[in-house]
Amino acid sequence: LPRGRGGVRVGVLVPARDEEGPLARCIDSLGGFREAGDRILVVDNASVDGTRAWVEGQADLMAVYQGDEGPAGGMYTGIDYAYEHGFDAMWMLDDDALPEATALERLVHAEANDGANIVGSIVVSVEDPEILSFPVPRVGTYNRLFDYHRKVTDRVADLRDESDTRGYPWSMFTNSILLP
Repeated sequence: LPRGRGGVRVGVLVPARDEEGPLARCIDSLGGFREAGDRILVVDNASVDGTRAWVEGQADLMAVYQGDEGPAGGMYTGIDYAYEHGFDAMWMLDDDALPEATALERLVHAEANDGANIVGSIVVSVEDPEILSFPVPRVGTYNRLFDYHRKVTDRVADLRDESDTRGYPWSMFTNSILLP
């Protein structure tokens, strides 16, 4: 396949199970992101609603169908597929994610220019984009990875106030991550 965006082929991985409506909205939100060589891969984890039929009706999607391996099993299958098919990076999204139009470009730029091995997006509330869907630790308030007594924030403004130009220094695994 040809290579776009500076020679990087990105595969977008979306595992799904019985999520026809949210999956359709997620895929629709990705409409303008693709460049030469980019592909969207849906890993269907044994859907019993209309998800499989919807995916099969989309000519521009790649699909893998498997038993119900759960979200982690869907991610594993998708990453393995991307590796086997020569993708340079995988952008992993939950089936209910609605990324901004520039999200992928910003992730690829951060990986290329900052030398990050994994880059992720913040995930905000659909109702209020100034509220994080997943609270994150405040800078300097954690001692261990899973220290549940640390101070956390759910405000986007706090991240802006505490981050440097390269981004927030610590991130939780979220539902939008790019693995180069």
